[in-house]
Amino acid sequence: MIDRPYLAAGLLLVAAGATVSAAIAMHFAFFYLPFTWSREPARLVEALAVQPGDRVADIGAGDGSHAVAVATIVGGRGEVLATDLDAGRRRAIVDRAARAHAANVRVIAGAPDRTNLSDHCCDAIYMRTMFHHVTDPAAFARDVVRSVKPGGRIAVIDFAPGRLWFHGRDHGVTPETVTSAFTAAGCTLRLRDDHWGGPTFLLLFECGDIGRPEDAIGG
Repeated sequence: MIDRPYLAAGLLLVAAGATVSAAIAMHFAFFYLPFTWSREPARLVEALAVQPGDRVADIGAGDGSHAVAVATIVGGRGEVLATDLDAGRRRAIVDRAARAHAANVRVIAGAPDRTNLSDHCCDAIYMRTMFHHVTDPAAFARDVVRSVKPGGRIAVIDFAPGRLWFHGRDHGVTPETVTSAFTAAGCTLRLRDDHWGGPTFLLLFECGDIGRPEDAIGG
């Protein structure tokens, strides 16, 4: 028979473990399940001041879940340009858009060092947990800015190094690095939210006009 003090201590340990596990799950659930309870796409669209009829780019669109959600907001007169490096992910975006009857989602092959979008083609551009993969933040930021209309907005959602422990201490990008890249490209930081959700931060920039690209898509 288990003594009552040991039983009580065991129950306390189980309860503490469950509490810690729940806290960890809630922390990372936002990163992987951003829709039902977090309303991330709607919050992102609000931050970007997206309106029906706008053209919006999702750079590094992954499985296309955000792109399809934003497509419902910009409507038939608008368009979402969803870019990704990986051909399999691009096919997944096409399939997701077809299932959602989102004919206003256009899928474009991405590139490691540029957006592959034409100049001034978008009212707003966003990147969710992709900027930390960029090897030259300043050059990539200039190309992103080139693709947005004068006065347009750019949002970067990402996580700082060490915030996702299972990726290692060096995986991620600091808000300061992102801010430096986009302000050097001619943008103004309008909003910084270090608690956007789970381990992520949000940086929102308003951008002006810079030069013209070559061999771009999406115009």
